[in-house]
Parts: sequence; structure tokens; C-alpha cells
Amino acid sequence: MGEDKDRNGQTGTAPGGWDVSISSSVGEGTGSGAAASDSTPAAAEEPAVASAPEKVRYPQWLILLAIVGVCIISDVVSSILFLKIHPDTGFADGFSLFLYYTVKLTVSIAFAWWICRRHGNLPAKPLSFSLRKTNPTLILWGLVLVIITSMVIEPLLEIFPNEYLEKMYSSVGRGGWAMLTTIVMAPLLEEILFRGILQQNLTGGFGKLKGILMASAVFGLIHMIPQQAINAFFIGIILGYLYVRSGSLVTPIIIHALNNAIAFLVLILSRGDVKFTREMFTNETFYWIIYGVCCMVFILAGWNLLRELKKLDRAGTDELPVGTAEPL
Repeated sequence: MGEDKDRNGQTGTAPGGWDVSISSSVGEGTGSGAAASDSTPAAAEEPAVASAPEKVRYPQWLILLAIVGVCIISDVVSSILFLKIHPDTGFADGFSLFLYYTVKLTVSIAFAWWICRRHGNLPAKPLSFSLRKTNPTLILWGLVLVIITSMVIEPLLEIFPNEYLEKMYSSVGRGGWAMLTTIVMAPLLEEILFRGILQQNLTGGFGKLKGILMASAVFGLIHMIPQQAINAFFIGIILGYLYVRSGSLVTPIIIHALNNAIAFLVLILSRGDVKFTREMFTNETFYWIIYGVCCMVFILAGWNLLRELKKLDRAGTDELPVGTAEPL
């Protein structure tokens, strides 16, 4: 037994002796393995890897202010370059309206993407257009809730004068380009900007509930005309919630497009006259019954919306849930 131990000690083949053998072969002619390691530091050092520069984050209020400023500037510049209103009809040329709207929103999207990705909380892949996450039932309920909300807030909109709203209606054309701008480009570009980029950035810093409310406030502010601004704020909350629920921009884009299509159709049928829902009812008692029912649905849906968003914030999840939940 003593002989076996002595043989193993001489040859260095005992269990655990591989390190000694390898060290000796590396430091051949330099003595022991420890000496070889000390005499060749360059062989043991790994090349230094340059670390990526740390992301500089700006305050959220500064990012919001910058995006709003760029939206206003791009609106003014685009209107000067492209928007031409004919004095005879009061309508904007359809193609010029299309260019004006597309350019101003594209510039705003590019800037918002850059500043939120570089200095904000925007995730690596914020925009999802997954059809797999699109829930037809959620779209139907979302559209119904948008219509109900528009009806509920009408008494508030009647406080403001219709002068600016009538001018806005009179500046919109009736042709194919105007329809393409209102029903296709506006929902697509606005949802990318306000839900896909701005809301995602804000929810990353403030949580789902505050992020949706703040993005909706900016969404309303950009519309400027009081009636449009108030309506856009409430509708923006619904669209923002549906984006969180579905996890895809397809859902708010479709609802936004359907809402604009209804408004465009009403505008054509009314020949540009501003009419509220109450004026379309011949029986005022029946109108107030319908209005009361809409108020009840609005309150219940709003309570459920707030409850679910608070639940998501308490859970602290950053993942958008797939649209398989129950409707509003």
C-alpha cells in the first residue's frame, strides 16, 4: 500500500492531479506549476471587454414636454407646407390633407421613438401588431363603450361654443383622400404614437393606471379644440386600457378606425352641421332613459377598468396580458 502511494506521488496521476500536470506542461522549463503561473501573467489574463455606455434617463415631464412641443411644431410646419383650404368650398384638398396629417404624425412618431428609447422607459420591442392577440369580443365591447362614453360626456361638450368645431368640420374634405386620412392614417399613426410609444414609456415609469391617464391627457391636448380634446381624453383611456388588455395595437387601431368612420359618416349625412345626440331624438323622455342607461354602463365599466389596472400595478408585471380575458 505504501508503494502505491509513493508511485502515485511520483507520477502525479492521483485523483485531483490533472491541474498539476497541465500547469507543468504550460510552464515547461520554468520549474514548478506555481512558478510557471507567476512567470507568465500575460497568458492568464483575459482581454478586456468594453462595456456599453450607460443609458441616460431624462425626467418624464421633460420627455412629455418635448414630445408635445415637437407635435405642435410639426403641425404648424406641415400645415404651412401642405394644407391648402379652397376659399370657395372651405374644404381642404384631399391629397394635401393626407400629406399634412401623415408628415406631422410621422415626424412626431420618429422623435418620440428616439427620445423614449434613448432617454425613457420604452422596452426593446414596444410595438405589437399581433393578430393572434386580437379578441373580436373585446373589440365589440370596446366600440360599444366608446359610443356610450361619447354620449355620456355630450352635456359637458355642449358648454363650449361650436365655432371652432364647425371650422374644423368645414375644413375636412369629403373625397377618398379625406376618408383615407380619417379612417386609416389617423387611427394607425395616432395609436402608434400615443399608445404604442408614449403610453408604453409612461407605464414603464409610473405604472399602468397613471401611464394611461397621462398619455390620454396628452392625446386630448394635441387635439386642441375643446370638444375634441375632452372626447379624446376619455376615448384615449378606453383605448389605452384595451391595449393593455389585448397586448396588441390592432385592437385600439380597429376601434379607433370604426369610431372615426361613424363620425365621418355622420359628418357627411349632416352636411357639416354640428349635431349632438339629443338633437337626433324626437322624444326627449326616451333620450333621457337611454342616457341614464348609458351612464350606468359607463360607471360600471369605468370602475372595472380602474380595478383591473390597479390590480396589474400591484402585481408589478411588465408583460402585457394576452387578450383572452373577459370583456368589459
